[in-house]
Amino acid sequence: MPLIKEQLMIPRVLCIGGKEGEPNYPGSMVKTGEILTHCTGITNGRYYESKDGHLIHLPLNFPNCFKPLPWWYGRTVDEMPLYLKFIDDGKTEFVLKVEKYLFHKDTTEYWAFEYLWENEPDVKRMALSGWKPADLTDYMEYQKQNDP
Repeated sequence: MPLIKEQLMIPRVLCIGGKEGEPNYPGSMVKTGEILTHCTGITNGRYYESKDGHLIHLPLNFPNCFKPLPWWYGRTVDEMPLYLKFIDDGKTEFVLKVEKYLFHKDTTEYWAFEYLWENEPDVKRMALSGWKPADLTDYMEYQKQNDP
């Protein structure tokens, strides 16, 4: 089931700097390769949490141990949104319905997506960089504003 756009945009970090699956540094409960999700509420947004419930205080202050992730990193195809929007200078330029997601892994990992453009018969393909999650409301609003 796709995650909603607000869930997809919660900041996350990747634990780096050690052997995959081993503690990142002596005494750490967080292992290299783990993804931690930003916490809100009583932590005042200063902590990120692992799936095992371990909290890390201000991990972005330690760039040798943690790196910020794009919203799509580590997601499964089932978690990806049904719609995407491209924003330029704070303005939504496009909102598209995704036909299919494609995962690529060569020197880096990234997602691409296929979509239909207006009345053109063929499917277009594009990388996700610069695109953000959207929903049906965003899509319908965009369609309404751009109806000839």
